[in-house]
Amino acid sequence: MNKLNKTLLLALAAAFLFIGCGEDEEPDPDPDPVGVMGLPASINGFDTWLKMNAETIPLKEEVPHKGTKEVYVNQTRETLAPNGEQVFPYPDGTIIVKAGTGEGLDFLSFVAIMTKKAGAVEEANDWIFVKYARESADADFMKVGEGPPGGEGCIGCHMAAAETDYSFTVLE
Repeated sequence: MNKLNKTLLLALAAAFLFIGCGEDEEPDPDPDPVGVMGLPASINGFDTWLKMNAETIPLKEEVPHKGTKEVYVNQTRETLAPNGEQVFPYPDGTIIVKAGTGEGLDFLSFVAIMTKKAGAVEEANDWIFVKYARESADADFMKVGEGPPGGEGCIGCHMAAAETDYSFTVLE
């Protein structure tokens, strides 16, 4: 490669780098990339977060997430209950994770996530709901439900917990 071609190549590469660093770049189209086992990266390590329930939540036939459950939140006890008693609504940026073992199973089989994002969904007090499930202990999770919009699915049920900001599990 002659000297002129090398110079042109370097100038072209520098121009691409300069253009690629512009301030008006489009935001990342996937703000929550896939993390461990097919779950969103934003919940990696959720089982180290503050556990909301004191005891494992037992199987209840009348609920849509059939199985035993643990519920975690990415906030501190001091943030949620500054005077020892939980206050509502949850702050923007809160993520609540319900992790469960389905009826008759011996592995984590479903994960339901509530994410509070200001301006997201007015009728759900800005909560975004997503549920993941898997059929075996060595399988990745797959998204099996999300909501709102609409009155069906997640929000249709969680509207009954409007008094506690759409979460059935409160800090114990």
